[in-house]
Amino acid sequence: MTKDNVSYEFFSRKNFKRITKVYYEKKYDSYIENLDPTGEFGLAELELPYDELKSLYLECTLPKEEAETDE
Repeated sequence: MTKDNVSYEFFSRKNFKRITKVYYEKKYDSYIENLDPTGEFGLAELELPYDELKSLYLECTLPKEEAETDE
């Protein structure tokens, strides 16, 4: 192994999976915060799969973005 400042561990599969998991957890939390900021609908308790939550988020935000571009 060369004497670089970047270690092999940074590029390992295990570390990549961990970073990816953290990224998806943050995205998941941000979707819940945007869709249900007060907790009124109980999205956090439903534990929806990431893909379903993302599609729900996109369904809710795309009409708003299209309306803004039409004006």
